[in-house]
Amino acid sequence: KGIGGQDLHYILQIGIYMAAAAVFLTVAGFVESYYISVWSAGFTKNLRCGLFEKIQALSVSDIDAFTPASLITRMSTDMNFIKKAAGMTTSLIKCPMLIFSSILMTFGISRHLFWLFVAVTPVFAVVLFVISKLSRKHYRKMFVNYDHMNNILEETVAAIRTVKAFAREEYVCGRFNESAEDVRRETHAAEQITVLNNPILQFAVNICVLLLIFFGGREIIAGVLQPGD
Repeated sequence: KGIGGQDLHYILQIGIYMAAAAVFLTVAGFVESYYISVWSAGFTKNLRCGLFEKIQALSVSDIDAFTPASLITRMSTDMNFIKKAAGMTTSLIKCPMLIFSSILMTFGISRHLFWLFVAVTPVFAVVLFVISKLSRKHYRKMFVNYDHMNNILEETVAAIRTVKAFAREEYVCGRFNESAEDVRRETHAAEQITVLNNPILQFAVNICVLLLIFFGGREIIAGVLQPGD
């Protein structure tokens, strides 16, 4: 409307709306980040306190079954992962809304191009499922290795006088290094798989853009769509 009709007033009007929307989104982004960080920190703190109270209620045999090092891992490492996950909960709301609204708006513009979005969405789902399936076993081993590493750390610190008395520093350092290497190896194996997520999805998005340009261009030439669409 603006460029085709050489309507400068319309272009300025829409430009102001876009600028106002950008300012609003920036402010809303700051507010969202602030409150999600406050909520995730408070949620994790309450969960950690609840877990500590639960540990106090466990029997001695239960504590021996879990091992103290494993319980420490739950209170520290696992809680940090939960806090990180809690901070991403807004994405669980925003992403489906974005997908649904994008497909709906595309359907309103062109029913032919609408099917491209419908075809690409399952590709995203399959890629995420496969990556999650392949990396899960490595993450499980990683957490087991975390428990083992913390167990060595606790034993060594508790018996530090005995270690020094018998000059066993080199032995315990080697033992800890082996455990830390196990954690590194499984973490590396898991992240080697998960990092494929972004490039694969970006490739799918770029293919979708190319298809939209190709088929959309054909419809523009045929006079079915406008360049703005």
